[in-house]
Amino acid sequence: MLIAFFFKLREYRLPVSLRELLDLINALKKGVIFADVDAFYHLARTIMVKDETHFDRFDKAFSDYFSGIADLDLLESLKQQHNLFQYRLLPQQTGFHAGPDGALFSGRSHCANGESC
Repeated sequence: MLIAFFFKLREYRLPVSLRELLDLINALKKGVIFADVDAFYHLARTIMVKDETHFDRFDKAFSDYFSGIADLDLLESLKQQHNLFQYRLLPQQTGFHAGPDGALFSGRSHCANGESC
């Protein structure tokens, strides 16, 4: 995905290099942002654009490449692409149960001093 985005930026004649692409990938691997298109936009613009005179070109390339992403239902797309089945395991099948705070725990005692919660 990012390689195609990189080439889209080059198509719009932005002077981006492999170094900027690797920096963007590294920032994403380190979790600088996650699952937020607006945050990705700002991160990518910060890393990929060296001169503010290129902001307009970046905006056009970004808009062109990511047009329609807000309408994308990623889970449904993955299900169709990989023939995933939608199911839920019951607590009895997993051996885990939800505690009062919603956290999962096994059937063993999970409270201090073996107390029952």
